[in-house]
Amino acid sequence: MTARELPEIKSAEDDLPAGRDGARERGEIRRGSEKVEVMATNYHAEHVGSLLRPPELLAARAAYERGELSRERLREVEDEAALAAIEVQRQAGIEVFTDGEVRRATWMAGLLESLGGVV
Repeated sequence: MTARELPEIKSAEDDLPAGRDGARERGEIRRGSEKVEVMATNYHAEHVGSLLRPPELLAARAAYERGELSRERLREVEDEAALAAIEVQRQAGIEVFTDGEVRRATWMAGLLESLGGVV
């Protein structure tokens, strides 16, 4: 699966009728022939998480660091790893998924660089 083949992702909340105040209410949506009851709230929830990087991605990063792989090819490998991470989560039945943060070197990438005095 490529990024171009991914379906448009739509929130279940988009299918719910809006109340007078614009808030979404309880309702039903269809998933294929199945009716699913949903209730939207004023709270937004999501999950984030770093998944293990596949060996192909680790090898590509190492090759990039040695100057043996272009940035464009590294991006392609990262895209493939992200799509694979999303597919694993879909197959597990997770409805809100993450790309596994495969573009980050570590779970704390960006954090330590933004803090002073960390050793």
